[in-house]
Amino acid sequence: SIFKNGKWFKFFGYTRYDQFSRGELVFNAQSINYSDKVVPKQEDNEIEKRIELHAHTMMSGMDGLTKVDLGKHTIELVDEAIRMGYKAVAITDHNGCQAFPIAYSTVTSFNKGKDVKDHFKVLYGTEITLVDDNIEIVKRSNDSVLLENTYVVFDLETTGYNAAGGDSIIEIGAVKIKNGEIVDKFDMLIKPPNPISERITNVTSITNEMVEDCPNEEVAVKEFIKWTGDLPMVAHNAKFDTSFIERAYQKYNLGEYKNTVIDTLALSKLLDSDAGRHGLSAITKRYDVEFDEESHHRGDYDALATALVFHKMMRKLASVSIYKISDLDKLINKDDIYKVGEHYHINLLVKNKKEKKNLFKIISIANTKNFYRGARILRSELESLRDGILVGSGCYESEVFTEARRKSD
Repeated sequence: SIFKNGKWFKFFGYTRYDQFSRGELVFNAQSINYSDKVVPKQEDNEIEKRIELHAHTMMSGMDGLTKVDLGKHTIELVDEAIRMGYKAVAITDHNGCQAFPIAYSTVTSFNKGKDVKDHFKVLYGTEITLVDDNIEIVKRSNDSVLLENTYVVFDLETTGYNAAGGDSIIEIGAVKIKNGEIVDKFDMLIKPPNPISERITNVTSITNEMVEDCPNEEVAVKEFIKWTGDLPMVAHNAKFDTSFIERAYQKYNLGEYKNTVIDTLALSKLLDSDAGRHGLSAITKRYDVEFDEESHHRGDYDALATALVFHKMMRKLASVSIYKISDLDKLINKDDIYKVGEHYHINLLVKNKKEKKNLFKIISIANTKNFYRGARILRSELESLRDGILVGSGCYESEVFTEARRKSD
């Protein structure tokens, strides 16, 4: 074969979606030619160099390219940082520390015989998944009997995902359900202060023309609050919907949002923990509730489907002796919390050599006791092993970015 390590080629061709590979984008080569090896060197000409605190090597599965050569005992990440005049670099591979020995050997060899001021430093760490110990099924719980209540089950359509970042509600859809029967409905389109984007129209099918003569958010939310009263409320992924309701209370000086709120997403994760998916499409199928994907992402339709699923969930809860809203917390099994708790990416760095031990314990626990679709560490376990550990926010899947999508600056 002409294709060997170290050989470089130029490919000419085209890409298209291929039906035989289930719609994947496939490159079709029309010609292949030898090429000279061209690897431009990256340079950093700044006088004061940056220090990278989040970097992966090839020891991060499917998420790192810099080479670790076990034979030559070198690590490209460290070599390149030294070459560019950096003073330090962090290694934060996913869920592991396999690059540490080579990095230590490389930097020890470089520092040998040099003044301390000229030493290069490796910061040892990892990027790992943090799981919250507590799942919030209910906000503002009470002791009322689940199957005896009338519930307001609601769903919002919005101009975006950040209630405190300028996005607003464009539809409120809700139903009142008691004993499995829909006793009342609420559906209102809302004219937002800014035009609805094409992206949101594609998701919700709500156009600017549809809302042109509709009430504004303040009027709509006031009517919804009046219609809801003090009834307990239910939503799928309630954190999202309640963030917009809470923001409306603040914007329009409506007092304090005090209703009990139950989240069917969190409830599904605990009640049906063996299921792989917990989106609205998945749970309607699981509970045999009619659901048309074409009508999905309209407030009134999603609210109705959620209500019918929730009633069936309550009947299932009664079969396992959970009768009151306040009993829902009994569903949380501390032994399985690492599977279902809300999770985020975090970066961990150790302050000095002797405190690497805590990092190794964290990595070991995450890859053994808490392994579920990847390595995970509970927040409580991290807190107990925090000595000598610096915790950073991680990537875009971090808690910082997650909260930023639904909260103000």
